Amino acid sequence: MGIESEGVTTRAQRLPRDPEFEARVRASFARQRFMTQIGARLAAVTPGAVEIELPVADELTQQHGFLHAGALLATLDSACGYAALTLTPPRSEVLTVELKANLLAPACSGTIKARGEVLRAGRTLTVCQGDAFEIRGRRGDARRHDARDDDHARRELLRDSARRGSSLSGEAGTLWPWER
Repeated sequence: MGIESEGVTTRAQRLPRDPEFEARVRASFARQRFMTQIGARLAAVTPGAVEIELPVADELTQQHGFLHAGALLATLDSACGYAALTLTPPRSEVLTVELKANLLAPACSGTIKARGEVLRAGRTLTVCQGDAFEIRGRRGDARRHDARDDDHARRELLRDSARRGSSLSGEAGTLWPWER
């Protein structure tokens, strides 16, 4: 069920203008070195929506042991950009022109699922919304993870966050299409 308000693209209106949109998105993602560097993988591609999964690794954490916001926002930015790309004509590309984020809870383990979704697809600007969720598991390096767990307050925050299953981040991006 799509969002039903004036100026907002509903799911019924999400018709790709390129029949090869999925292959184009997957090929572009494969060329994006930064996503490869941080271990992100393309999980789902549909018209107007893309999901990217990011395993939380020790190399991606900040000084408190949580996933660095830069890695999370880069993943959300890519999910939104590729969601917009699914609705563009062949030989078009997109660039982010605006990015806003609200970080609601920290992530320290498992896998992050970032979902970008087109809210409004225009001729020159496409507005997307992104959400990220911690979906499962524990970080691979248990020894380092356990050493950081000595802080009681941090454990309580993580336990509460896991119980709520809350969104880690919300993001809205405005993307500008361009042709190669």
